[in-house]
Amino acid sequence: MENMLPLAIIVVPFIAALLSFAAGKIDKRMRDGLVFAASAGAFVGVISLIRMVLQGSIYTFKTYGLLFRVDEMSVILAFVTSTLWLMSIVYSTKYMEGKNNPDRYYASLLLTLAGCLGVAFSGGVMELFIFFEMASLVPYVLILHSHSSQAHKAASKYLYMSIVGGFLMFYGVVVTYWVKETGDFSVIGSGEALPVTALVAFLISFGIKGGIVPLHSWLPDAHSVSPSSVSCLLSGITVKVGMFGFIKLVYYISPAYFSENSVWVDVLLWMAVISIMLGSIVAIGQKRIKRMLAYSTISQMGYILLGIALMTHRGLVGALYHFFAHSLMKGSLFMIAGAVKHKKDIVYLEDFRGLGREMPITMMCYTVAALSMVGIPLFSGFTSKWYLGLGSLDAGKPFYLGVLLLSSLLNVIYFFPPAINAFFPKDTVHNKKGALRMDELHPLMLVPIMALIAGVIYGGIFDNFMLELASKATARIMIR
Repeated sequence: MENMLPLAIIVVPFIAALLSFAAGKIDKRMRDGLVFAASAGAFVGVISLIRMVLQGSIYTFKTYGLLFRVDEMSVILAFVTSTLWLMSIVYSTKYMEGKNNPDRYYASLLLTLAGCLGVAFSGGVMELFIFFEMASLVPYVLILHSHSSQAHKAASKYLYMSIVGGFLMFYGVVVTYWVKETGDFSVIGSGEALPVTALVAFLISFGIKGGIVPLHSWLPDAHSVSPSSVSCLLSGITVKVGMFGFIKLVYYISPAYFSENSVWVDVLLWMAVISIMLGSIVAIGQKRIKRMLAYSTISQMGYILLGIALMTHRGLVGALYHFFAHSLMKGSLFMIAGAVKHKKDIVYLEDFRGLGREMPITMMCYTVAALSMVGIPLFSGFTSKWYLGLGSLDAGKPFYLGVLLLSSLLNVIYFFPPAINAFFPKDTVHNKKGALRMDELHPLMLVPIMALIAGVIYGGIFDNFMLELASKATARIMIR
């Protein structure tokens, strides 16, 4: 029964996607109930696995020819995936009212959920490839959802780059089986190193999916034109699939290339630094909130890559913890961006002036998420940056601590003004003096945002289950 739970967590959303598409043709409420039940079931199943893992239940099993593994790292990705998906589906109930193709939308959401969960529990490179492709190709439909000319361009760019990444990953998988005669993560790291061509293929493939510079060009366009409930998942989860791949590559697939003073470690470190700085610098110049958040995601993925490439215990803890912290922060921010567009038709940052008077809860949630993104203490963003900074010093590379501090200052420049203008405007386009009118979000949109913000606050406590999982996962990885 224990072995079947991870499989059920993957299969149930997959089957529900097919059933929900058919149910939508019969009864909208039936479809919505089925979609919610599948996502809620995945969330509850992952919570059960976390309890087992924290009690020491780590195992690998094979079924239907596929190898699965349940450990601390897998449940970290599974938890943030199932949490954000559940919140996004609740949010979508109101957000997607009146929008086109809801049956296709919900079916695609569940298929992508199944793919991301499959990546989390993959026990070998073949399984990683299969679910990686599922999590990569299905979002094309979601990016294309509005069918605007911009959506078609962004979706096409995303699809072409995903196909290139998929072919490169397939090449890497084939070469891995040829050299190692197995794809099992628990054994492929030993013995003969992979050819450099396979290493480069994996790097490019995971870099495309993770939105790492210089392979990031699809990300701002796709995040900007997607429905905000989809942008929340693209930024919060699907790019993490690429970063998950980086961890597997560095520590499992071909660790022989990544050691102290290795040129490949330097390559990753500089990719991380350029992503961190370029993402933040370009974000400063954006006028549209979703495009600003998209470039911020590039910077944040640089943080995770930095933690992976530092090759230190606390650096990797910071990287794994940032899976959790960034997913909740950026997920809530994209939901807020969609909420103000849905409620006030606001897409430009300058139009946030005075919005805190009409939507105080929503804008307080934005403020908390912004404080966390900057790395202010008592929020989850600070916790991950703290460990990344310590990891930099542990590696004897204080330069990267300086990069983290500078990036936090840049975050202040583009995250704080909307919050300040919302509550302390010099003038406002929303309210004339004496004409204050509360106009908050519908609970189905507001509650998911508040739930994610509660997680952001909880993550600022230095004694929480996610930090315990990240620490245990790192310890297990480092002793390999």
